[in-house]
Amino acid sequence: GVIDEEVTYGLAVNGNSLDRLDFPLLATVAGNVDLTSGSLGVVGFPALTTVGGNLNFDDMSIAHDGSRSLDFPALTTVSSSLRLDHAENVDAFNLPLLTTVGDDVAVIKNSTLTALHLGSLTTVPGDFHITENGVLMDLTITALATVGKDFSIEDNDDLKILDAPALATVGSFTIHDNRDIRSASFPALTAI
Repeated sequence: GVIDEEVTYGLAVNGNSLDRLDFPLLATVAGNVDLTSGSLGVVGFPALTTVGGNLNFDDMSIAHDGSRSLDFPALTTVSSSLRLDHAENVDAFNLPLLTTVGDDVAVIKNSTLTALHLGSLTTVPGDFHITENGVLMDLTITALATVGKDFSIEDNDDLKILDAPALATVGSFTIHDNRDIRSASFPALTAI
């Protein structure tokens, strides 16, 4: 379906099996975006720049023979939390322009996720948890400078390199049980 440029209260797509979910002109959602408990084919939000609440993907899968990625090429702001939890058949989660998250980032228990790109994200006031993503190999957090609470990278078995060159301040710091990690670099970290 096509929606105009703004959704005022929130957008929820729950428990559906859709071949295509496409919002080519949608630029702003004043509330939450929830895609949960369903199977989606092609997912398109090419113009979305702002989510006024949470951006939540929970217990959903991508059921498309082509691209198995969730791409938000224009998204710059999520005013509350960003969550990708128990997403099946999602190989990549790409938010290349996301600079602002108002609370937490949680990417948890995604069995097929190989790449997470948050290269422009600078500040997370709450927790930053990347946990139990068994085949995650590519974690891009090059601009992340501040995490207000817990910075936690745990149980990501295939992650080999963890590089956070701008990370200067975190509330607490945990790197735990990432079986294949060989290099972790935090050259700017000055305060925990």
